[in-house]
Amino acid sequence: PDRSNAGLRTGGVYVITGGLGGIGITVAEDLAWRCRAKVVLVSRGGLPPRVRWEEHLETHGSTDRVGRAIAAVRRIEEAGGEALVLAADVTDPEDLRRVRRETLAMFGAVHGVIHAAGVPGGGVAEVKERADAERVLAPKLRGTLALREAFGDLPLDVVLLCSSVTAVAGGFGQVDYCAANAF
Repeated sequence: PDRSNAGLRTGGVYVITGGLGGIGITVAEDLAWRCRAKVVLVSRGGLPPRVRWEEHLETHGSTDRVGRAIAAVRRIEEAGGEALVLAADVTDPEDLRRVRRETLAMFGAVHGVIHAAGVPGGGVAEVKERADAERVLAPKLRGTLALREAFGDLPLDVVLLCSSVTAVAGGFGQVDYCAANAF
């Protein structure tokens, strides 16, 4: 039997934090091609309303962050998937409960959560400001805990927490990013 989609439902509903970032959008597109998934792309900034997408592309092209995200959502839909883009703070349980409510209202279920949100680190620890380190730690630490609070009672098929090789290999000036991904 074909096990390439093991654990994934055809037409399944997957909430992806960091959904407009490189990892999140790549996973979303793969889910659309693989199983015509309905993906909820959660990001801090979201996207402009669909009625303004053409205007944005005419003005900015598809090379800026928003243009690339619009192009990715269109590829998801061309692959047979559906995409809902929601702006939310992944570290805020109440904001994630709103994402849950909107997802259930739109799609009627949540089958999986993929936590791909993250902020790159950088800088020597001795001179790094605490607030800068906390900004890097927050999406992985507080975000994971907020996701558990908002979605933990659902019978999910899959929960995927994305990390980095930096979690085990470290890297110069990456203490905050290493710790966030190790968590």
